[in-house]
Amino acid sequence: MSAPGLLIGQGRAADVYDIGDGRVLRRNRTGAPTAVEAAAMEHVRGHGYPVPRVYDASGPDLVMDCVEGATMLDRLPRQPWRLWAWAAMLAHLHDRLAEVPLPDTDLPARFGRPEVVVHGDLHPANVMLTAAGPVVIDWSNVGVGPRGAEVASTWIIMATSEVQGGTVARAFQTAARSSFVHRFLARAGREAAHPLLPAVAEHRLADRNLLPGEAGDIHRLLAREGFPGSPG
Repeated sequence: MSAPGLLIGQGRAADVYDIGDGRVLRRNRTGAPTAVEAAAMEHVRGHGYPVPRVYDASGPDLVMDCVEGATMLDRLPRQPWRLWAWAAMLAHLHDRLAEVPLPDTDLPARFGRPEVVVHGDLHPANVMLTAAGPVVIDWSNVGVGPRGAEVASTWIIMATSEVQGGTVARAFQTAARSSFVHRFLARAGREAAHPLLPAVAEHRLADRNLLPGEAGDIHRLLAREGFPGSPG
């Protein structure tokens, strides 16, 4: 299949192309359909949540607004003095999403009672910092679940993911990640997230895009938090 435009970004499971007119096409390399993701994005956008506008969803392709800016993860090593402010911003984005009512359309239910919309990957790499404010991208893991599940998911991802990038990004992860996670949890609600860590970890461990070293880090996190041997 020929490229639909200029390749401008690549994630673990998708490629992003600039197709002109202020729009991008994100194509899932696995062929996973995007219709559910698109419907969820339009639902939360309709309730004032900051996401790109969706124009079309067809098979693995999703056409949406091009978001001008850089991710929070990219900015943090360059502006480390904003670490605490951006941790608070990320917590606020979690709070805002939890206020969005559940949609009428079916979304995958995970981790327990479906109380709120769960993005599933709401961490600094999926928050674009723009002139108009933060915009949350990559809704491919969207679902519904209990309050606290989103924070538990972000906790695990931020505490155990390998940073893909240059020396500066990796050095920042080593030096400042624990401080960012601590500040985020203090604002976002550690208590509600903690009991959900094993269930969220099990889901994370089943992700085909998990890197080799990350599984061990997830098990070590669970052990530190009082869940030895979980998930089995």
